[in-house]
Amino acid sequence: MPKQRSNGDGYKPTQLKNGDYSQRITLGIDPYTGKPVKKCFTGKTPAEVKANAHAARLKFQNGVYKEPDNISVGEWLTLWLNEYQKDAIRTSTFMSYEGNINNHIIPAFGNIKLLKLRVDTVNKFYKDKLVSGRCDTYKDKESGELKTRTGGLSPKTI
Repeated sequence: MPKQRSNGDGYKPTQLKNGDYSQRITLGIDPYTGKPVKKCFTGKTPAEVKANAHAARLKFQNGVYKEPDNISVGEWLTLWLNEYQKDAIRTSTFMSYEGNINNHIIPAFGNIKLLKLRVDTVNKFYKDKLVSGRCDTYKDKESGELKTRTGGLSPKTI
């Protein structure tokens, strides 16, 4: 008699035509809609597929996982920076990315849903930053006051 899979395990990984493996699982029940959340995972080996599916299920159960249509640009950039870039780049690069994200991108369209972000919104952002994108302060040597620099950012920075 075959072993019965536990709840949400889905089908066992199946091999695709290109040699990769795929598995469809149920992550859990969406608390807002009450419907099951099903996802498909692919990978080079059955073990890789199972590991990715298991990690996604844990994230979903712990409340970390979000559907792409529910995540904002700001949430995604913060997640991307801390989860995918933190250990892959130098500390100075990380700090530079973090500053640019927090000072420029999130104030501009951090609340927009990631799937709703449009090309014209990004192009307008670029244009605005070229004209008036500076948001840094400096201490005036003569008076000792903090002053804000005005003007745009360079195309390389943008």
